[in-house]
Amino acid sequence: MVAPHTPSHFALTFARPIITFLVIWLFTGLIPMKIFAQDNPSRTLRGHHGEIFALAFSPDGNLISSGGGDQVIRLWHAKTGRLDKVLPGHSGSIRALAFSSDNRFLASASTDKTCRVWNIQTGKEVASFSSRFGNFRTLAFSPDGQDLAAAGDGGSVRLWDWRSGKELKTMKSGFGIVFSVAFSPDGTQLVTGNSDTLVHVWDPSSGRQIGSLSGHTGAVHAVSFSPDGLLLASGSADHKVRLWDIESRQERGSFAGHTGEVSAVVFSPDGNTVVSAGKDGTIRMWDWKSGRQIASLKEHKGPIWALAFSPNGKILASGGRDRTVRLQPSSPSTLIASRGEGKKVQVRDDEVGPPPFPPPQPKVELSIHPHEAIPGKPLELELKVTNTGKGPLYRFSGRSHSKDSVFDGHLFYLGKIEAGQSKSDTFTLTVPVDYKKEEISLKISFEEYNGFIPHPLQAMVTLTHSNRPRLAYNYQIVDDGSGQSVGNGDG
Repeated sequence: MVAPHTPSHFALTFARPIITFLVIWLFTGLIPMKIFAQDNPSRTLRGHHGEIFALAFSPDGNLISSGGGDQVIRLWHAKTGRLDKVLPGHSGSIRALAFSSDNRFLASASTDKTCRVWNIQTGKEVASFSSRFGNFRTLAFSPDGQDLAAAGDGGSVRLWDWRSGKELKTMKSGFGIVFSVAFSPDGTQLVTGNSDTLVHVWDPSSGRQIGSLSGHTGAVHAVSFSPDGLLLASGSADHKVRLWDIESRQERGSFAGHTGEVSAVVFSPDGNTVVSAGKDGTIRMWDWKSGRQIASLKEHKGPIWALAFSPNGKILASGGRDRTVRLQPSSPSTLIASRGEGKKVQVRDDEVGPPPFPPPQPKVELSIHPHEAIPGKPLELELKVTNTGKGPLYRFSGRSHSKDSVFDGHLFYLGKIEAGQSKSDTFTLTVPVDYKKEEISLKISFEEYNGFIPHPLQAMVTLTHSNRPRLAYNYQIVDDGSGQSVGNGDG
């Protein structure tokens, strides 16, 4: 006697061929794998309980290390975002991380006045160095992985043979704080970014300072060599990123756009792009050859303290106050491009020069055409800049700021303006047809290579709604007793 099918037995019997069919279909390629994959390669890594101050990719690109205010180091699998290890041991915030070139060790610098070296495979601490002069804020392995340079509040750079524990040299740059340190790719030079606004250049073999780079007007928080070692990028509290020719010690240019202190700067592995981040919560990508900004990204909530590129240059990691590590494609085409700014800046001069004396004097005027904006129709904003001073203005630009997203973030670029010369730039936008606002406030702030800027312009855009239908009414009172009128006939 055959027992009748129960509903669950029947459902399972019926489902088996469908499941088998789907499995075969999937693995023979009839169902595209991307349906089951994440279309967006961006990823957010969560787990830290404090701000993230330090990030580093392993040389093979398989691991990402992160550290910050919660005093622990986390190692993540770069491809999956899965947590691999947690390295506890520090009793202060972790300010810097660096992998050795052989991919076996990770160094960390902390405000607990120690630097530590960890075995990546075991997660065990293998070396530790302490400071009598304050917190460590930065460190770097030499390219061959043999030496470790670290610095911080004491104002000096200490160089160790970390395997033997022997201190090789102490390089004193004066009083103040060393915020950043980097070896040149060939290991023959060491640079530091200091609170004295200078970038100091050292010969690590002799411990002698061989030069300094001046131009910043605030503490230098970040330094990064280009892959070929010919250029150096620096980021500062003066909101600027500057580019230097390391051999001639001459400035190649500066990038203005951040509205807060710059805290992190990195070169892309192909050497074509400089990426910066800072207290304004933005990541900005610069084509250093043209000096133009090619992309802007705002993914974090609050300041960004750390950046790191994957060795193949395809992934950019960032971390900051919001306690997250964000991984995103580094190709500018996948980021939020700045409203056509690349072309605007590229087709104009981008000359730079030293602060002139006598100085320039910019006079700015903003015109709005038409005077009253009509929703659904073009509106043109024109900025005219006249240099009434005696010296030239360099890379002069303005940017719009407004609580209304349609009017916010537009660039005026005037470039170089000689004494007595006037230049104008415009942008055209269309107010959405359904706008019901009557007035929109607008501010234009300014940037200039040497800091000769006027006060921001304040403006108000007035909207008129002439595109709305106007209704007309015509009426007549008939009071003569004719037709259907009812009245006393007195009109």
